[in-house]
Amino acid sequence: AKYLHGNLQSRLMASALAIESAGRAQDSSALAEEIEKARQSIQTPFDQFTSKELEPVSIELLKLLKRWDGILRIELNNVGSDEFASTSDTRNIIHVIEECFSNSLHHGFATEAKIHLEVSAAGTMLTVIDNGFGPRDGLPGLGSSLFNSIAGSSWSLSRGPDGIGTQFKLQINN
Repeated sequence: AKYLHGNLQSRLMASALAIESAGRAQDSSALAEEIEKARQSIQTPFDQFTSKELEPVSIELLKLLKRWDGILRIELNNVGSDEFASTSDTRNIIHVIEECFSNSLHHGFATEAKIHLEVSAAGTMLTVIDNGFGPRDGLPGLGSSLFNSIAGSSWSLSRGPDGIGTQFKLQINN
């Protein structure tokens, strides 16, 4: 469920936006490339994504930023050391950030996001702030279940600084 909601949904949303952009620009080669990426995301077996070896969290973050390039303007502040992020933590951090980006676009119509990640021997603190509409009232979605499964009750969603956008915080203790 984490993979389908976080990873695959985010990849397909990013592909859909890139396809739309290439279509508007009438760039047939970019359009064909983005359609092929979307097709590959759908056809790649589930176990290839969940069992693949991950690189250190700093490298995985750069890959994530590349996937979202042109969709969201993203600022990254990565503090700490890769040595303290386990493979499981790295996978969870990437899933959570993808969920935040997906929600920022889908629910908040954001155009910018800032990531602050601190990884230390004590644990991980992640903050994602966007410039969208901000959190709305309503029933919790699947993202809330993802966050609960990773951090228990050690996460929060609130209005961003100065009341603009959304601020998401998640803490993973070691």
